[in-house]
Amino acid sequence: MSKARVSIARRRNRLTIEQLAETATPLGGATLGWQNVATLWGAIEMTGGRETEEGGQAIGPRTGRVTLPFREGIDARHRFRLGTRILEITAVFDPDGNRRQIVCLVREVTP
Repeated sequence: MSKARVSIARRRNRLTIEQLAETATPLGGATLGWQNVATLWGAIEMTGGRETEEGGQAIGPRTGRVTLPFREGIDARHRFRLGTRILEITAVFDPDGNRRQIVCLVREVTP
């Protein structure tokens, strides 16, 4: 996906945008959890990955990009959920500056 606009037909993934939120507990404390912000249609393109070893286990983080219609307020504090898949946002930009779409660079993580 270059700077050209992504067609609506390619935005076939229904993604939920989540943000980290603090919730009060009955004992006066707080817990952190992910809260749904919005659900949008977007195009996902996984662009790479590599296998590394972490804690004695082979892991292979995958990276990619998600293209959405332009929306204010999405940044690296958010993440996407697609079924059981979780995509952490690492960067967000407007590729042509015309506020028509945004591209989010993502890293897939396991829940």
